[in-house]
Amino acid sequence: MKGFTLVISMAAKQDLEGIYHFSLENWGVNQTEHYLTCFKTKLSELSNNPNIGQKRQDLLTNTRSILVGHHIIFYRISSLKIHILRVLHERQDPTQQVE
Repeated sequence: MKGFTLVISMAAKQDLEGIYHFSLENWGVNQTEHYLTCFKTKLSELSNNPNIGQKRQDLLTNTRSILVGHHIIFYRISSLKIHILRVLHERQDPTQQVE
């Protein structure tokens, strides 16, 4: 069975770029590559089993989240697509940033 298609929002792309640059500056190339591989692995798992994330009733309708290291991927499922809304650090308040 083919997995769900991932649709990554502009905000989530910017989040990932920020994570990349911060990690590169603070942790170096090897750790940055390792962390990004963790994201790719989790997104692949998500595309094959979108319900593995936790339901987030504190956010918008049908929003789910899943932890990757110290970051949380926020997403919604619709038809055969998974819409990646944001990728926030665990210390950030998603109620102000997930739309």
